Amino acid sequence: MQISETENWMTPYFRYLVDGSLPEDAEKAKRIKKTAGWYTVVDGRLYRRGYSTPYLRCLSPEEADYALSEVHLGICGSHIGGKNLAFKIMRQG
Repeated sequence: MQISETENWMTPYFRYLVDGSLPEDAEKAKRIKKTAGWYTVVDGRLYRRGYSTPYLRCLSPEEADYALSEVHLGICGSHIGGKNLAFKIMRQG
C-alpha cells in the first residue's frame, strides 16, 4: 500500500506495523494494537495471516470490487455458489 492511496480500513494497520503510529482515538488504538498480530507487511503490501492458508492479501474496497466483478463476469469461469466463489478468489491471490 502506498501512502498516497486513499484512507481505508487497512491504513491504521499498515501505519502501525510500518511506523508504530496509532490513531488518536483510544478505543481504535487499543483495537489496532490487539489485532495487529493478525497482519504482516511484505513488500509494501498488507497481508493477513491465515491458519491453514498462506498469507491472505488484504484488498482495498476498489480492488475487492474489481476482483468480485471479474469472477462474476465469467472471466474466471462459470458462476458458482458463494462459499466456492470466496475460495476461488482466495486462490487467485
